[in-house]
Amino acid sequence: MIRTIFPAMLLLAASPAMGQTAASQTPAALAAIPGVTVKWYDVAGTTPEQIRKSKKAARPASPDDPSQRFDVLSTWRIDTSWATESTAGACRIVDAQAKFSAVVSLPRLAPTEGQDEKLRADWAGFVDSLAVYEARFLGYAADHASDVSRTIAASSCAKVNAASSAGIAAVASDVAALRAKSRPVKGLF
Repeated sequence: MIRTIFPAMLLLAASPAMGQTAASQTPAALAAIPGVTVKWYDVAGTTPEQIRKSKKAARPASPDDPSQRFDVLSTWRIDTSWATESTAGACRIVDAQAKFSAVVSLPRLAPTEGQDEKLRADWAGFVDSLAVYEARFLGYAADHASDVSRTIAASSCAKVNAASSAGIAAVASDVAALRAKSRPVKGLF
């Protein structure tokens, strides 16, 4: 028996949405998805107008098009790996795995004198709404990483690279379709 391990392949998909929670804790909707990391960027202000202006200046750029900037930006990937076993001249795929991970950039309101409780509560609600919105897409991709591993496991050794790429592309296409049907979050900020 010959066993060969193949390195991981990946797909990076940028997922923009429309613009924190009190102590920069990961919002519950995102914390519920294994493999998600939140990256905060700071905004400041004591009025919604000041906060919007600060957010517009600080928001992250799309990795696909740096001229496009978004209040919330997520990138995700599915890393795949597998081994092959060869016996009596026959090859088969074993140990097919697909692991989801994502990074979500969210705005964090820097505490400033002059911010009242209502403003901070409105801000927290806004960021939580953004997190729930983004979690729909990331949750779908995370839930369907197992589809990719099944696609790999069902493949022949000669076509396993193509099967891995096709499985990941199918998840990305589904996420893009979900996003296209969704309404962006609107809010005070």
